[in-house]
Amino acid sequence: MNLTDRLIRAALQEIEQQTWGATEQYLQIHDVVRIDGIPQIAKVDLESKEDTAIVYLQVTGEKFYLVIYFDTSPDIAIRYIGTESHHKVYLRATSENLTWLQITAMSLLKPSETFNKDDTRAFGTALYKYSCAIYEPTLGPDTFENKLKNLLSYLEQDVSGVEKLVNYAEAYIQVDQDIHNGNGLIGGPYIDKRSIKRMAALGLEIAFSQYTTGNPFK
Repeated sequence: MNLTDRLIRAALQEIEQQTWGATEQYLQIHDVVRIDGIPQIAKVDLESKEDTAIVYLQVTGEKFYLVIYFDTSPDIAIRYIGTESHHKVYLRATSENLTWLQITAMSLLKPSETFNKDDTRAFGTALYKYSCAIYEPTLGPDTFENKLKNLLSYLEQDVSGVEKLVNYAEAYIQVDQDIHNGNGLIGGPYIDKRSIKRMAALGLEIAFSQYTTGNPFK
């Protein structure tokens, strides 16, 4: 059995046996997504740090994740149990005068989402007042720090194109976070000096939208 399979087995065992008080505390107020009664693993991250791993489980009806941190050497052992927010980290380029095709033509990068001014919004009947192109290279569960670094690496593949998007389509980095509000202490994002320098080199600003969701601890 490989390391990933052993981590999944250990995570499922903890969800069922609840040997940690934190597991019991979280499962008193939320459940994880299950299929035929079996908890579903959203991601196994072996790249966080040497000799450690993170197993993500999707929380039922929520965007954030229950996470189990493991030591992997010399043996697999739980280090910590908590939640990881859902982080949507992307470049957002908008214009009231250009179409999304004209916006995306400025760069070699491929957008993950687009819409035009006067298109109907996904929910309701309201119309968009601007055109937009979104570039989001990393989907699914991960930390904010990793997603920001991945986005910057993606954007650095076309520095001149990003410069055009900044100058002509008001491009900036947008971060949407869905955070579990278990006890009112939600923390905040951290950006290291290296990432700040990389954003500055691309001429990019960054904005945050934070949403607290979920049930409080009992």
